[in-house]
Amino acid sequence: IDTSAVALTRTGGLDTRRVSATGGWQLPWYSPIGDRYELRLDLRGDFYQTDGNPQTFEEDGTGTEGRLIPRATLHWSWPFIGEVFGLSQVIEPVAMATWAPTGLNDDEIPNEDSRDFEFDDTSLFEPNRFPGFDRVQGGTSVAYGLRFGTYAPGGVVSGLIGQAYTFDEDPEFDPSTGFDDKLSDYVGRVDFSPGPWLDARYRFRVDREDFEFVRNEVGFTAGPPEVRFAVDYLMLRDDP
Repeated sequence: IDTSAVALTRTGGLDTRRVSATGGWQLPWYSPIGDRYELRLDLRGDFYQTDGNPQTFEEDGTGTEGRLIPRATLHWSWPFIGEVFGLSQVIEPVAMATWAPTGLNDDEIPNEDSRDFEFDDTSLFEPNRFPGFDRVQGGTSVAYGLRFGTYAPGGVVSGLIGQAYTFDEDPEFDPSTGFDDKLSDYVGRVDFSPGPWLDARYRFRVDREDFEFVRNEVGFTAGPPEVRFAVDYLMLRDDP
């Protein structure tokens, strides 16, 4: 059971108060051939009280709004593990399917915490890809991808590539996010750690239509445990 509450008061404009509670049940199990399943059933309730206009964020009006959000999610993965040239290799296909009702984002619910959405490898297998509580991704959605890794004494190379498909397009997702159509952009990452003194990473997003890179992010962290230095470089395709 998870609970959350917020009271946001402005010197001028909309005031928002929200209480949320989620109850869930989760069951993981393994089949005889080694693949893993995880079924999760959730029920979330939100209650909003606003002083002002939830759409314009101006001071006029007051109101209350509530919603119930049932959700069913099934995760699946099947890791294949072997050894090549003395190195441990892992290849793991992964998939997720989730369902929730549509029409959950009523205009009377202000969007305070879900305005900045970014589709990447961290949100690929999230049932609700909005970062906050105020907006909810409804409908049926599936995500699929491939995890991989090579493990040697003291070092590792690992990564993920995947894509999502939603059966119900959501106008809340901006065209620049790569998640505004039924078929999403491709997202992924590669991590490289040759030893405890260096961690390097590369993350990307590729356009689903022309296969051009929309986002490239390269970074590394280096140094002994006492003094660590981090450098990151981010390239975004120009999108007016």
